[in-house]
Amino acid sequence: NMSKPVCNVGSIVRFLDKADGRDKFSKTLQYGSRFLMYILTRSDPKNMTAARFAGLYAACRDARKLNRLLKVLNEYQKAISALSTPDEMTKVLTVVSRIGYAVYWFNDNLSWLTKSKFLNYDAESTNAFKLNAFRGWFIGVLLSLVLSIRKIFTLREQIAMLQARYNNTPPIEHGKIGKKNVEKKPNWSRPTSRLCPFWSICCLFLAALNSPKSLGSPFNDGVL
Repeated sequence: NMSKPVCNVGSIVRFLDKADGRDKFSKTLQYGSRFLMYILTRSDPKNMTAARFAGLYAACRDARKLNRLLKVLNEYQKAISALSTPDEMTKVLTVVSRIGYAVYWFNDNLSWLTKSKFLNYDAESTNAFKLNAFRGWFIGVLLSLVLSIRKIFTLREQIAMLQARYNNTPPIEHGKIGKKNVEKKPNWSRPTSRLCPFWSICCLFLAALNSPKSLGSPFNDGVL
């Protein structure tokens, strides 16, 4: 019997065939190159290998911009879908959050098209595009964080209600459905459950400090 391969090539190919999977791969390559560039230039600013990674980082950064064209339509669709949400606060936060992301994608597209010489905007307009993009991203991340926190508290309340209902039910009436509902509750001791709001806070913090001077000062390439 042949031993099973260490990695499933078919799964990797299916992942890369998806636009989102391809973008995640490009993002990993982009920021991995940026980090290695930073590490190598700390000891030798003229390191040739660092220059290669710098070129790869810039190429991946610009290439990923092409996949973002018309992504504002995705945000429009998400905002329209959110209008049917029964909870008013969730509806408002979701719609405004998607609008923030739409502002980011729209201005990011304009900035890239100007850099590609397809549009003829001056430097002042290009800087305005970048500033508006940062502001839109900041609003989107901030409200997404608020939504995540609200969802966590809502889930915890639902879990408490199910647990109380289960505890107050005689053992003979404990059916599989009741047990299944209680057992399906999220385990907040697991790292994945605790890290969701943590990563949202990190994204918000980075978005603020890496924005133009109106929102803070930028980090170095190693931190980013």
